[in-house]
Amino acid sequence: MQKFFLTASMLSIFFLFVACGKNQYMDGSLTTGLSTDRTVYFSVVSKDTKLPYLARIPTEQHVILATMQPISESLNAIDVTEGKGMVLHIVEPLGTKTLPHEVARLDRIAILATSVDEVRNGGLLKIASSPDFMYLGLVPFSERKPYRPQAEETPELRDIINSLPTNHVGSADPVDAVFLTTKLAELSGEKTVKIDGVETRIKERGYGSGRALAQKYLVQEYAALGYKAEAKPYSRVFIDTVDSGFNIVAEKKGLDPSKYLMITAHFDNVGNAGADDNGSGTVSLLGIAKALQDITPKVNIRFVSFDQEESGLIGSESYALQLKEAGDIDQLIGVINLDMTGYDKGNEGAVSLSDCNENTSSALTKLVTDSIKRYNYPLKINNSCSSASDHSSFWDYDKPAIMVIEDLKRLNPCYHSSCDKTDIVDFGFLTSIANSVARMIIDNF
Repeated sequence: MQKFFLTASMLSIFFLFVACGKNQYMDGSLTTGLSTDRTVYFSVVSKDTKLPYLARIPTEQHVILATMQPISESLNAIDVTEGKGMVLHIVEPLGTKTLPHEVARLDRIAILATSVDEVRNGGLLKIASSPDFMYLGLVPFSERKPYRPQAEETPELRDIINSLPTNHVGSADPVDAVFLTTKLAELSGEKTVKIDGVETRIKERGYGSGRALAQKYLVQEYAALGYKAEAKPYSRVFIDTVDSGFNIVAEKKGLDPSKYLMITAHFDNVGNAGADDNGSGTVSLLGIAKALQDITPKVNIRFVSFDQEESGLIGSESYALQLKEAGDIDQLIGVINLDMTGYDKGNEGAVSLSDCNENTSSALTKLVTDSIKRYNYPLKINNSCSSASDHSSFWDYDKPAIMVIEDLKRLNPCYHSSCDKTDIVDFGFLTSIANSVARMIIDNF
């Protein structure tokens, strides 16, 4: 086992750049543990390992656990000693070069370190600008137990689908391409929009006022489509800072209201226009909701636009915890998360479907794949494995979840940059992805 030791003095010459993220706790466990050194063990283990963990990062064949004790049956492992006044971060590198603050690398993750002062008081978003990695989150200070569903056995996703009542078929290309174009121009600030009766521009969606405008915009847009949308609040404490926000939730009632499928996207960004990241996914949700206006699905279809994904998946982790605490998580069939679906390098139509072979998530991948093939959408499927978006928040509760994203191997060159505007968006590509998900819902749910 390799060992790494960090001290606060080692960090003074570095500046940490953080991108989109994952933080596992909303219950106060980020508020203690800074007064002494601690050692965190990162271990590659089999997917069926059921041990308490600080963080859990799936790979296609295994899972990486961050724990407070070494795991004897690990296939590969490192340990990192975290000095007083420091915190560790887990990221997915987008290349091979050594990252700022990188202290170790294991499988597909890198471990970074920074002082607490650099990440408190909103610092995670302020430094969320690196094109070199995707942020998976702070390593918490206390472990969590693997989630156990209330039912002794969780039904297979295909069995759930086969047991559902019959449904309306719907149109061939249900998503309105012009609608997507208009809404993305509004959400990314290219066009003015009237919110609360006032003409304004949503210039950014990363900070307080911009996020608030986006939240109000989404609530009124769902209302215009006939949906009742709720701005659901949450908060998370880190040291002496409270991160709070609102997830926007709208729902289409189905024939069987005891089950629900979630279609999700994060609406926040890093303080730029954020047309692709993630205006594209956000307006796709609106487009799919519009496509379902006159259709009664088999089960409830819940549209959730997550806040603060860029700061550490705070919105989705909070929402998943709220579902668990309300006793509603076990009724969730699965999650389809749309993140960055507007950039098509080389006009090849390459789209990545990420399920990391987690639980029965590959069944959702197959449903989207079947939809793409059945309706001949001009998309080329690249299966991938990434935890760097809101779908992974639901893997922690053993729920099927996938991310639909543009080619992860050739990500948008304007990722987390000021050039992420509508002129880099391929609206044909964006519409094809939205149509494939809409058709998948109509045909199966």
